[in-house]
Amino acid sequence: MKHDVSEQGESPFAVDLTARARAGQVGPVVGREAEVRRLIEILVRRDRANPLVVGERGVGKTSVIEGLALRIASGDVPAGLRDVRLLVFDLAAIGAVRELERLLTQPVIVVLDDLHTMAARGVPVASALGAVGSPGAARVIATATPVGERERLAGLPVLRRHFHRMDVAEASVGDTTAVLRGLRSRLEEHHGIVITDAALEAAATLADRHLTGRFLPEKAVDLVEEAAARLLVDGLAEDGGALGADDVARALDVPVERLEGREAVGREDATPGTLGPGDPVRIGAHRVLRRLGQGGQGVVYLAEDGRGERVAIKVLHAASLGDARARERFVREIEAARRVASFCTARVLEAAFEGEVPYVVSEYVEGPSLRQAVTAGGPRAGGALDRLAIGTITALAAIAEAGIVHRDFKPDNVLLAADGLRVIDFGIARVANAGSSVTGHVIGTPAYMAPEQFEGGAVGPPADVYAWACAMVYAATGRPPHGADSIPQIMYRKLRGEAEFGEFAGRASGALAAMVERGLSRDPGVRPAAKDILLSLIGHGDVAPTGLLAEGAAIATRVTDWS
Repeated sequence: MKHDVSEQGESPFAVDLTARARAGQVGPVVGREAEVRRLIEILVRRDRANPLVVGERGVGKTSVIEGLALRIASGDVPAGLRDVRLLVFDLAAIGAVRELERLLTQPVIVVLDDLHTMAARGVPVASALGAVGSPGAARVIATATPVGERERLAGLPVLRRHFHRMDVAEASVGDTTAVLRGLRSRLEEHHGIVITDAALEAAATLADRHLTGRFLPEKAVDLVEEAAARLLVDGLAEDGGALGADDVARALDVPVERLEGREAVGREDATPGTLGPGDPVRIGAHRVLRRLGQGGQGVVYLAEDGRGERVAIKVLHAASLGDARARERFVREIEAARRVASFCTARVLEAAFEGEVPYVVSEYVEGPSLRQAVTAGGPRAGGALDRLAIGTITALAAIAEAGIVHRDFKPDNVLLAADGLRVIDFGIARVANAGSSVTGHVIGTPAYMAPEQFEGGAVGPPADVYAWACAMVYAATGRPPHGADSIPQIMYRKLRGEAEFGEFAGRASGALAAMVERGLSRDPGVRPAAKDILLSLIGHGDVAPTGLLAEGAAIATRVTDWS
């Protein structure tokens, strides 16, 4: 953080947000007018005039404070707030606590962002805020997540006596679309493309539907940025080109579904459940029936073979295997995937090329993904969570036994069928991304990736165990443990070992909680192997019985009602 120079009413540990607003360095705030007004109402109170702004990461707490800075800069505030400096203070800096004590005697408003993380790191928050509430003391705006406020701040007397809680809820899809429209001109200028209204509506809707564990509007803004960057990097848009709804859909590796009152997001000539003019009618020996979805790796079709048996075929983007070495690796990886024992995994049946286009044929599994099930039915707990954990770790043990690494284990790749769960897409993530031209590209979904995947280190089965531990926290709480906001923030928390477990401990068995904690170890060498986790969860101690994977699969499918 770059700090302002020290003068009266300023600090070497702070950024003057009102000065930035006057200089035009703070963009317009859209859709948070009511929250900005509420913030002002608290600040002009006589008692407890210090807002504690509570909301999940990504809902727009920072935007609300920026909206306040803009109103102060324009003079659109009550007289007591005019010309007041709004200083964003870095409480984590060395020597910052003493400086904050000095600053609290100045006629300013101090912003302490993510105050709960400061408490978690051992910063003496209560001592630092000791002067709050004293006659003539500066006002303070603190922010926190709901879990952070409850676990780290709720017991502090200074907050109970002198702060007024203000909740910031997640934006609606409609409000998010309005926010995106407000940001459109800046995004268009940066990327050099036109962003259509359909793209903004698709980003708000698809982010709400598919990016679970993250919150609107931030996740929709990130999706637009990701789609625009991918369009430019792939060379699909010249300067002045247009970003459409289908481009937004391609930025998500999830099935593309019909939007309410609109045609499907994706190709304009095909919707899930139909075949468009550009879709194949046959792939190899299989007759294509309909689209199942489209994502970042390719298009998935439902097809049937000559005996009428249904299969899922993923047609990968041809660019992913543009050279001979990539094609050879594709063949090797898929051959290894075919050797995976079918314990809680969707069997890989074959892989080949249709001309220059690679495709993978696998067992068709009918049922919702874990992400869809949690979104629709809420988090899991108790026996249901244990069976889910046993089934998924059985699958990862079978995958590791075949000598391959999933690399992209996540809730979307766990399907809950009537006859038991299946883990899908193992052996595909690496070959699907082999031809990426993005410098520093990493394979996986950030919220579920292990630290070594971000760092470019060796990626082995311990990375799958880490992803499994993240997915189990998501299954029990509806949120991945390191958040699901921007990639830099996720990386920062993972590399520092900062995880939020929420209600996980109360929902999980003791054995599962212990294995998840070990699975999230920063050091891959400390994480238990998938088979060791399975042994612990089914109560076999340190000796692996004959047929361990079969037993794990049997336990996982004792109850098949995943709703």
